[in-house]
Amino acid sequence: MRPPELHRPQPSSPPRRALILFTSHPVKEAQRKQLGGGNVEKTQQIYRAFLGHLLKTITAAQRQTGFDIIVASDEADQGNIEKVFRHFPGAPGYTFLPHAGSRFGEKFEYALDDAFHRGYQQVAIIGNDCLDLTPQLLNDTFCQLVQNDVVLGPAADGGFYLLGLNAFTPALFREMSWCGATVFSQISANIARLKLSLNLLPCLADIDDDRDLKTWLAAPSPDAESLAKHILIVLLALHSFHLYYQPPFLPKTHLSKRLWQKPPPEILPTSPLC
Repeated sequence: MRPPELHRPQPSSPPRRALILFTSHPVKEAQRKQLGGGNVEKTQQIYRAFLGHLLKTITAAQRQTGFDIIVASDEADQGNIEKVFRHFPGAPGYTFLPHAGSRFGEKFEYALDDAFHRGYQQVAIIGNDCLDLTPQLLNDTFCQLVQNDVVLGPAADGGFYLLGLNAFTPALFREMSWCGATVFSQISANIARLKLSLNLLPCLADIDDDRDLKTWLAAPSPDAESLAKHILIVLLALHSFHLYYQPPFLPKTHLSKRLWQKPPPEILPTSPLC
């Protein structure tokens, strides 16, 4: 007589996951933030460098967690995004999502809502200006969404650099003053009001202006030193960075003697870094 067959529970399939990179056309970024002393061309170069660095971070995380990538940006930016991905070694596939709406909040909510309508069960969204974001933080986000309703990465300026959700809840964004210093406190209050469980990531800085960029260049994370060198070269070519500042990772011999002899411009504050 055959022994009764054991019915073992089958392991559940992993949730469908998506990471949204929320950005905009480089010209709009240049007009809004004016990094590099307000020079539009140089600002575009800086933000393309940001995007390439984030793509490296995203790709490293994707190898472990297996999420899909959605790039939400202005429709006119699609060609730029394609170019960045095309020139990135081993770039993963992605879905391009044109912005819908006229205001920041409308575009942000639309991107999240669209992802959940596509059948994703865990969705994280990041911007293009937090250079200290790591693959481990992205992986931790999706792991924490197994047990929490919301994962939030607070930014030092009062906003947030990452939001992770396992369901789209429009009430989460009620009465939000987007792009201001109260964004984190407002969304935290909405999370508490809706009685959603929350996991907080470490607080990181994002880069909104030249002062933020100068602070970040003073102490880039080890994973971002090559990016810091690239940005510094762009700024030196523009003469928009104080040339008396000696980054620890860039030997002085790499810099033109003529550049070091020129007086620093007045684009950035003149107080020394320390």
